Amino acid sequence: MDENYEDCRIDVGYRMAIAPWRARSYIEGGKEDFCGFAIDAAQVSGMKEVGDFIDLFCGAIAPAQFSPSEPIHILEVPTNPFVQASRAVGALHPDALLGGISEISPYNGSGTASGGGFSTDLLWIEPTRLTAGAELWRYYPGNPSPELCGIYCGTALGWRNMRTGKFVASTPSDLIGPVVKRDWAQLPVDVEIEEGEPVAATMVAPVDPPQEEGFKPVSSGMWVKRIELSEDDAVYENQRYATINRVQSRLVRFMRGQSGEKRVLAVARAIDANYAESQGFARLEPGVFACFPTVEEVAPIHVDRRAAPFSWNTAGKPAVTRKRKKERSNYDVAELLEETALLVTGMAPPKWERCDLVVQLVGRKAKGEGHFVIDAEKDERQFVDSLPVAILKYLAQIKVLHALQGQGAPLAYALSVFRGDLKNSEMIPFPDEHPPLLEHIAPEDWQEELEYFPRDEEPEWARRLMDR
Repeated sequence: MDENYEDCRIDVGYRMAIAPWRARSYIEGGKEDFCGFAIDAAQVSGMKEVGDFIDLFCGAIAPAQFSPSEPIHILEVPTNPFVQASRAVGALHPDALLGGISEISPYNGSGTASGGGFSTDLLWIEPTRLTAGAELWRYYPGNPSPELCGIYCGTALGWRNMRTGKFVASTPSDLIGPVVKRDWAQLPVDVEIEEGEPVAATMVAPVDPPQEEGFKPVSSGMWVKRIELSEDDAVYENQRYATINRVQSRLVRFMRGQSGEKRVLAVARAIDANYAESQGFARLEPGVFACFPTVEEVAPIHVDRRAAPFSWNTAGKPAVTRKRKKERSNYDVAELLEETALLVTGMAPPKWERCDLVVQLVGRKAKGEGHFVIDAEKDERQFVDSLPVAILKYLAQIKVLHALQGQGAPLAYALSVFRGDLKNSEMIPFPDEHPPLLEHIAPEDWQEELEYFPRDEEPEWARRLMDR
């Protein structure tokens, strides 16, 4: 294998700000995964100020990781056939996927990134493997000359540290990026493309595999073997998904816990900051939430699929690769209800029959709770004490539409979603006289409710609440 890193530099596709810990994991640890907020690099050029990068990538969400007085690391990644990038928009945006993204300020859900006089689409990239040619730059406050820290030269060679000139690679994950199936294992590969089609692949293993001859060591410490691809050698990405603690997640890599137990890094695909943290996920970077369940916990609930690209030719590939099949209308109750039902299924345990929820909407406050019916005959249930923001926003929008249609503005809805029959979800309004979660209504909430939705008569509980 040619170890001249200059041969693997190609045009940049995406740019993103990464936390110091991730930069170290690249240069010192040879890690190969990436995800999170990004922009189309072609839309922003010439930016050099640390503060501008922080504005562009919503870095103020994590001030401990991004400070205007400290250097910032910018990752530049060429596109590849396995990058899944969507617009980073809020729940009610027509382009929202999986309920959109709910993050804290300065993220606003508009799908626009602004900083240093530039404005472009803000994207979110699902976890996958870096592309050969990715570059890691360090920008210093007040210094117009950034430092090139390293170049990623593929799965086999890993990262080339530009200060030392040495290559470092970690054991590549077979859960992200291209792999090939052998009789004895599934191996990560670096793929060679000719005329838009894969023609050869370099298989990568952390040790010399005893099951197959022909592997040779390279300077990164990996063992490699190049093979010509035939029709029988399918190259695909081994994608594994699981709903962990009621959060849709992508499994990224296997790892060892503090006691030596085998765990897996799981990154949330449905991104809702407050909800994810309430379910035990930790924010790794802006827009990136993860947890580390044991393999035994994930094994019975994960779903895997072989994802092969429609095309290996990335020339002219758009920055946004994941879009809705059709635009959702915020003025159609049936579409909003179906979207809500889809999000409910994303929270559901592996086996369930029905989900019953109560959502109370008073003023600007929303509260939801309920349960999944696992087995109705055995009265087996799994209770839910919090809901993603997107579900609350969709039901709040339905309330507005009901008010505009002259059907009143209910304070609460009872919602039932049936597995395998999402279009026939049931939604019943509660009468104002009997809100289900009365103890959660504060006087200021009711005052705001009356400002948005005036009522001819106040229910008795509201008069007592307001001491009238």
